[in-house]
Amino acid sequence: MRWYFLICTIVLLLCSISIRAQQADLVSKWLTPEKDTIEFFQTGKTLTGKQISSLNYPQNNNKIIAWELVAKTSRIFEGTVIDFRKNKTYKCQFIIDKDGTELEMKVQWFFLTFTENWTRVE
Repeated sequence: MRWYFLICTIVLLLCSISIRAQQADLVSKWLTPEKDTIEFFQTGKTLTGKQISSLNYPQNNNKIIAWELVAKTSRIFEGTVIDFRKNKTYKCQFIIDKDGTELEMKVQWFFLTFTENWTRVE
């Protein structure tokens, strides 16, 4: 009986470490094509993205632009983003490339998909 609890504890610990490792790939600062800097950080069990600087829309600095991002795999995250210009929210997907230097953001609007590529800031 003791071995059963020990094995279960070890399995749960390894699973939680694996989930943390998957989410850590997105945690960083990213540069959009419009030269906005977006920072992703951990908020509980999900990730959140905040715009920390912008050349074109400085009034949106320090505003949350993506939330409830959940890791589907080690490189794919799904959640919600907001377009401040239209004040609308959309379902989104962030996909990190194999090197971890590029991020593809896909936004779905009905049957249309819009894509934008971001670069990791060192």
